[in-house]
Amino acid sequence: MRLPLPHSGVSDTNTEVGMSTTRTVLSGLVTATVLSTVVVAVHATPAQAVPAPTLCVVPSTGGVARFNLGGSGFTQIRTTATATVYGGGGYGVVAVNPSVPEAWLKRPTSSTWTMVARPGLPAAWDYQTTDTALYLLLGPSPTQKTVRRYNGSGSSWTTISGQFRTMYTGNYGLFARQSSAGDIYRYSGSGSSWSVVGGPGYSFAVTNTALYGLNPDRTGIFQYNGSGTAWTNIGGGAWAIYGGGHGLFATLKTNGNLFRYLGTPGAWEDLGQPPGGIRSATVTNNAVFAEDATFSRVFLYEAFDGGGWATVSTSPVGSMVACP
Repeated sequence: MRLPLPHSGVSDTNTEVGMSTTRTVLSGLVTATVLSTVVVAVHATPAQAVPAPTLCVVPSTGGVARFNLGGSGFTQIRTTATATVYGGGGYGVVAVNPSVPEAWLKRPTSSTWTMVARPGLPAAWDYQTTDTALYLLLGPSPTQKTVRRYNGSGSSWTTISGQFRTMYTGNYGLFARQSSAGDIYRYSGSGSSWSVVGGPGYSFAVTNTALYGLNPDRTGIFQYNGSGTAWTNIGGGAWAIYGGGHGLFATLKTNGNLFRYLGTPGAWEDLGQPPGGIRSATVTNNAVFAEDATFSRVFLYEAFDGGGWATVSTSPVGSMVACP
């Protein structure tokens, strides 16, 4: 039985992704696979975003490294020991130290790192960025956290929410939910004003133009229509969804391949998968990267010459995020 997002306003009886229809676009260079779904209108509002062009990782050698899309590999941008790296948008990249959880921010136009937060222990936290802001989800436990917005200098933050468990950001906006099984809320952009936009989902993803949700039993992908609590079904069963400036991606339930959403309900492009499968994917403004499930190598999907996966790191990485 399908369990679409509550408040979706649509019905959907498909239980799995279909592979019955294919079409060719871009003069035969790309094959798009149409996933079985209900075909209805999409109402996302396009937005122009400052590029967050590439990938930052915590390499096996330590610190933080930034991938150069021009073909010269990785450049070390931080040598200090780093436990985790956070980001997502063009505002900057955040590195957290392994022992004391100090958070250090590097802005796109700066070569230096500035300490912006030092939560006391025990604490649970998550940092995420859009192109215009840095957010911190912080609390004494994973289920008791508040959302804070960085004020732009020093270690000054403003609390903008009550208790949330998870947050999702992208240039379409800031979203959060109170528990793993709770409704999802949208931040209004000012004060501490939030509004419910949908019901429980397995996970959510944000791009430059929309919010997407994978329903609780992972049998359907839905797109938020932009107002109220209405959602549109755009695809079938998936293990996970990933969003960023380059768009929405999903790993197919039947074979684990990565698919890119083409903007029309039911239309998806099959990108296949790198050797070893896909553990996770990271979406930047102009590319998608995947960490394989077997050896923790990092691959970049290249769309030209018929498309394919290119190895960008043969060593395991601790974490990876989109970064400017």
